[in-house]
Amino acid sequence: MNVESKEDKKCRVEEGWANILLRHLNSTGCDYVIGEQHQLDGWGDVDVFAKSDSNKYSPLYIQLCLDVNPKSPGFEKILKRSRMFTGFGRTLEAIKAKAEKYKESHLDFSQITLAIQTYYLTEHDTVYSVPELRNQCKQFGFKAIYVLSPKGQFVDGKKDPERVFQLL
Repeated sequence: MNVESKEDKKCRVEEGWANILLRHLNSTGCDYVIGEQHQLDGWGDVDVFAKSDSNKYSPLYIQLCLDVNPKSPGFEKILKRSRMFTGFGRTLEAIKAKAEKYKESHLDFSQITLAIQTYYLTEHDTVYSVPELRNQCKQFGFKAIYVLSPKGQFVDGKKDPERVFQLL
């Protein structure tokens, strides 16, 4: 019997989240696949590396981030339960906290695609379309920022599809 190590499980979960983003990008004509993980010196953390099969598109260095304020009480409980709670303020705080972490560590994150994990996005979540939020995201210095939600969430009695909102 094979027992999955903690590290293997973490990698599988991260790739599952990254695949939400890759399916979205590939639906627009890209051809991204998950590649061999590698970390570049002086860069911020990369959870998943994706490359273009045709080499037509630049590689993606994806960092996953929870849609919560990491300084809020109860953050550890959220991590242990793997449930994130969405909201305009928390999304912006999560992005800001990640950028501050990289700046304090003097790490380059200009090529990092930040993928924010949440569970409760619906087609009516216009908060991610607010121009003010998108404008605020420009100040942080990431290559791109997306909010991801897996499929299978129940909304109005039916399963909702996976959703991706591009903020930057």
